[in-house]
Amino acid sequence: MKPFFIILITLGLFVLASCQDAALLQAEWNNAVSKDDTVIAYSTQGTGDVTLVFIHGLSCDSRYWQKQIPYFSKKYQVVTIDLAGHGHSGLRTKYTMGDFGNDVVAVVEKINAQKIVLIGHSMGGAIILEAAKKMPDKVVGVIGIDTLHNFEEDITEAQKAELIEPMKADFRKGLGRFARQMFPDNADKNLVDWVAKDMSSGPKDVAISSVQEYLNYNTKESVKNISCPIICVNADLWPTNVEVNKRCVPSYKLYLIKNAGHFLMLEKPDEFNRTLDSALAELLNR
Repeated sequence: MKPFFIILITLGLFVLASCQDAALLQAEWNNAVSKDDTVIAYSTQGTGDVTLVFIHGLSCDSRYWQKQIPYFSKKYQVVTIDLAGHGHSGLRTKYTMGDFGNDVVAVVEKINAQKIVLIGHSMGGAIILEAAKKMPDKVVGVIGIDTLHNFEEDITEAQKAELIEPMKADFRKGLGRFARQMFPDNADKNLVDWVAKDMSSGPKDVAISSVQEYLNYNTKESVKNISCPIICVNADLWPTNVEVNKRCVPSYKLYLIKNAGHFLMLEKPDEFNRTLDSALAELLNR
């Protein structure tokens, strides 16, 4: 697979929970106010000295962490956030990675968390970098989930248009087709269909603005300003360039889950939870 498509898959498309699984997220919703006065919805579960802040990606919301909340809230305070333009949160006119980072900061300040690990799937990988830069005294580590495959990846204007133009022309069809590319050939058909339908039902303007801003995001420059450790828990469907990432961030560490696709937290939740637990243990015991 060409490097360009490695970047494309990190735009962050999640699976909606079934009605049964969605019951796991019946916790009370709270609101924080982001820097631009956008209302940001969040939920907290569990207690602990360490707070795990889970960040979703494009055209999704907090429900995509449904299989992680019961597991990790047993020993950590777990926070899930609906970024602006997603889920229960308010709208804005432009959706930059920096503004999404401000959404995370607003929630952290609202709950007065002091020791934080930021966990972001796909496009959420860029968002946790932005949030970490804004809270260096509170963030002890960032963990990307099937994201940040190559810190030095460049995308041409033609490649950007190749992704964005089909969405502009026919949003549901373009985004739905893109979603199906995120799965391995042996993926559960019901899961694939669900993702394709759900992600393409989100707000078009929010998704297109987010895609445009993400494709212009400079990861290599961003990681230069990150003082905490950077870890990734990635699937093996697409390669992660560990050599390049370590050249940019010597402390970079990769945990690899084999035979999984982009939605590894839902495709293989038990293995994923154990792997993320190991990554957290290493991070917090440094």
